[in-house]
Amino acid sequence: MYKILSDSPRCFCMQAPTHILVGSILQQLFKGERLKPLRYFLLAIFAFLLHGIFDKMAKLTYHPPNANFADTFWVLYHLVVLLTTVVFIYVWGSEYAWGIIFSLLPDLDWLFIHGQKIAGVTVDFYNKPYLHNFLHFVIDNTFDAINQLPDFRFYEWSCLFEVALLFILIILLRSLEKRRRNIHF
Repeated sequence: MYKILSDSPRCFCMQAPTHILVGSILQQLFKGERLKPLRYFLLAIFAFLLHGIFDKMAKLTYHPPNANFADTFWVLYHLVVLLTTVVFIYVWGSEYAWGIIFSLLPDLDWLFIHGQKIAGVTVDFYNKPYLHNFLHFVIDNTFDAINQLPDFRFYEWSCLFEVALLFILIILLRSLEKRRRNIHF
């Protein structure tokens, strides 16, 4: 298993809980849009673009490029990420399903790439992270300053940046939900 994941393409990727919260916030923001097709179109576009921006910000957080099942911290950290992902989907999945789906959609790259390696199957047309490569191309040509962020991926303490970001996003989502409940039309 370690060998399978250690050959992964080198990419900075924010963890799923962050994308889940961003998708939930976006869906909450677009709830007021009365034209349903426009609401979902905007949600899909912004979730896709923000996925790329947050992935670029992952340089600030704990993300060693290779899986290391021998490292206790790495294993525990990723177990916490997995549990947090499950909890967030349980808490917000039914209300913000489309926002979550659209925000996680680019990660299908990794599902296809890792799935092929795990299953021992090769699908020639999908051996590169096409969605992420497209996102990075767009972001690199529009928000180049984000590439100047320092690289803290190898430092365990840098996971605190993502934890802080999660708390900020939760507070933002809760405040948007509260604000939306207080608007009476």
